[in-house]
Amino acid sequence: MTAVYFSLAMGGLVWPTRGGAETIELFPTDDGFVRQNFATLCYGTAGALSVADASQHTGRFDTAIRFDTSAAADQFGALFGPGEWTLTSAVLHLREVGAPMNPVFSQGIGLFEVRWLSNDDWVEGTGFPFGPTIGMGNQLTWNLLPMLIATGIQTWLGTYSNAGLTMVHLLELALEPDLVADVDSGSPVTLHLLAASPTIGFVFNSGDYEASTAVHPRLVLTATGPMAVPGDLDGDADVDLTDYAQFAGCLGGPNVPAAVDCDAADLDGDTDVDLFDVGEFANQFTSA
Repeated sequence: MTAVYFSLAMGGLVWPTRGGAETIELFPTDDGFVRQNFATLCYGTAGALSVADASQHTGRFDTAIRFDTSAAADQFGALFGPGEWTLTSAVLHLREVGAPMNPVFSQGIGLFEVRWLSNDDWVEGTGFPFGPTIGMGNQLTWNLLPMLIATGIQTWLGTYSNAGLTMVHLLELALEPDLVADVDSGSPVTLHLLAASPTIGFVFNSGDYEASTAVHPRLVLTATGPMAVPGDLDGDADVDLTDYAQFAGCLGGPNVPAAVDCDAADLDGDTDVDLFDVGEFANQFTSA
């Protein structure tokens, strides 16, 4: 099967996957780090994000990342039917910077947490490490973050480790009901990253990193639709003579690779369409 890639309106990608699953990749709408030692300052356009414990030499850093999941919900609904799909995986991709150039960032291998945050009332604002700005209104600062937490709720999604190397981390997020509900409704998803051990000094590329979008954070969502009926080649939820006409055209025999458009006729998953598949087709035949 040849995968077809196309852009979504919200800046993500979607590609078909076999077995009734669909995967969509989303990029942040806003992200930023905050510093406990400089509580009023905003670093919203920095090319890097950071999580560091308060014991590190430049103090505590937390990060917030927000994704707009409306494109994912719309796409899953268009493919499987509104309300007919189930979120099965959420993976956060972060590219660690093993040797950050800016001395403002602490480095160290340790543990960090990712939490879902219900309050999405913030923007990344402006400013960068060598030129921070005073945070105004709902621009993300250390002073704002506790207010967001106090007026919302947080749900733990996982604890992870960095490596101290330049590499991409794939963080499988727990499918907690709060996260799933946001994605189901196409709502914004805010993730709060914070230290979980005193040695952590984790630096990774932000959505504002200009060298390449390929290293930006991304949230990769996978959903599945209703369980398909084996042998239902025309997608009408039964196995009848119409399906048989398509199935017969796919018969090739043992060890003959199935044609590109005959994957659904390979009912035993051994890459060919032979008498074993005929037997399974007969078991599913309804004559409706």
